[in-house]
Amino acid sequence: MKEYYKNAVLLNSPEMLCNANMEFAKEELDKSDKESISSIRKLHFLRKAKNLYIKALEYNSKTGNYVTKGNILQSLGVIEYTKGNFSLSRAFLDRSIVELTKGKSKKYLVYAYYNYANSYFLEKNYLKSKEWFQKTLDLKIPVYKRKFERHIYERMSESDEYLKNYKAGLSYRKKYDSLNVIINDKEQNIAIHKVQVQNNVKEKDKTISIQKEFIRAGKRYRVVYFTIAVTAFLLALYSFIRWKKIDIKRKRLLSEKQTIEVQHTETLEELQKVKQLVIEDHIVLKNKTRIYLNELVYIKSEGHYLEFYTVKKKEFLRGNISEIITQLPPNFVQSHRSYIVNRNYVISHNTTTVFLKGNYEIPLSRKYKSIFND
Repeated sequence: MKEYYKNAVLLNSPEMLCNANMEFAKEELDKSDKESISSIRKLHFLRKAKNLYIKALEYNSKTGNYVTKGNILQSLGVIEYTKGNFSLSRAFLDRSIVELTKGKSKKYLVYAYYNYANSYFLEKNYLKSKEWFQKTLDLKIPVYKRKFERHIYERMSESDEYLKNYKAGLSYRKKYDSLNVIINDKEQNIAIHKVQVQNNVKEKDKTISIQKEFIRAGKRYRVVYFTIAVTAFLLALYSFIRWKKIDIKRKRLLSEKQTIEVQHTETLEELQKVKQLVIEDHIVLKNKTRIYLNELVYIKSEGHYLEFYTVKKKEFLRGNISEIITQLPPNFVQSHRSYIVNRNYVISHNTTTVFLKGNYEIPLSRKYKSIFND
């Protein structure tokens, strides 16, 4: 990218300079997503990213590219709601929607609508978040018809749960589960069709091999096997036509599989980006106690209670381990059915024990051993 930027400067190309600054901004955003950095460092990287996007916006003004301008404004909106500046975030997103509408880019417009909804969700204005999630669904972008809808329904279900609209939340959860089954079934059907096509090809090869043997025999015994040769030819022709149909079907299924894989990869990348942007540096327990994740060493389950061990204190709370682990970022992993540990505090481990900073020794069961071998 540095070489690209040098060429952009030499050519004095506004479009290239805009693209270079956007890429530099993305690099700063990636740095801000690292869980090991402090809140101050995170804000530092977010400020650098914002300044680079503003610079990219200045170069974009010389190109007249509505879609690129809309994406830059959308990124600025995401940065602001990550910092908790929700009103400013939506001001950027409003401008982004205008530019993307001018550019007739429904593909990127759906992201702007989603981020608009997500800003309300993070602000805990769940009524407005549901409204904008519904507007996102109304765009009906075919490429995200299944997987994107599934994610939106999950968000809407969570919004209703916070609003205590349990009946509506259950309805959206059912839609999420239904789409989940369809997506999994479709991917499984592709795998089954692939096996069927392979078997059909093998059958075709075997049939052609047999027909070739008949043809060779016919050459040796022209008079005796003339009729057989003609029959063999007709059978071979039939087999070829049948194989050709199977091959066309195989190519169509392969094309569909590749399309689904591309869609799957794009959706996962967007989901991961959103997930990383919305991770907070703390959790709030049911008793309103705030636990900072960078200070949480491990969690122990005792009956119907959880014990939270931080570097400064210990907290007790009624709950279960399967519920709390869903609220934690990926660096918190289970080492035992009764323990969750923060991998940032892991010093070493053996076959039965995980050793943490602070002279803690946590049991390691066989079921979770592979996690610590990665």
